[in-house]
Amino acid sequence: MKRERFESAFRYIREHGKTLSTHVTMDVDEFKSLINNIIFNVTILLRNIGFDVNKLENSKYSQMKKIEEAHYAKEVVAFLDEFIDEAENCVSNKQSSVENENMKKLLAYISEHYMEPLTLTEVAKHFHFNPSYLSTYFTSHNKEGFSEYLNKIRIDAAIKLLRTSAPISDISAQVGYSDHSYFCKVFKKGTGYSPSQYRRKLVK
Repeated sequence: MKRERFESAFRYIREHGKTLSTHVTMDVDEFKSLINNIIFNVTILLRNIGFDVNKLENSKYSQMKKIEEAHYAKEVVAFLDEFIDEAENCVSNKQSSVENENMKKLLAYISEHYMEPLTLTEVAKHFHFNPSYLSTYFTSHNKEGFSEYLNKIRIDAAIKLLRTSAPISDISAQVGYSDHSYFCKVFKKGTGYSPSQYRRKLVK
């Protein structure tokens, strides 16, 4: 758990609880005490790592009380499973929050630098990510992949500039495309019109 390998840690705890429940030579009170000790230590560990365990703290005492009052080993294992479910939610809520914050930073960076010759490798280097990991991460947390998103931001910016009198060749450079013909190709793919056709459409 200290290495934040939560999935395998929680799976091990569940399996360990089930295994302990089958030890017919173990004293009932000793079994309950071991399970309560696991619950107590999981809460402490998560708090020390930096998770918000307020809800888990409340659940901890509730589950420990149920365990003390349980008559069967399978009940104790079920209460342990309930607690681990809540611990997993606690971890997943924090991780989602961190991931959302990471995506906000990534999207903000792209919005600020789209007019530069931005590449996945450069963005990965800036955020200390491996490029292939960033590509997968971006796609799994956003509707579009990195390149698609960057092109979308650039096309939106180009559409605003097409409302001005700036030459289209200048606009392509201003929104980050060094190759004018490539800009036209990407623009048409995204809007269904060439930049000049779109400008005429705006004038009408």
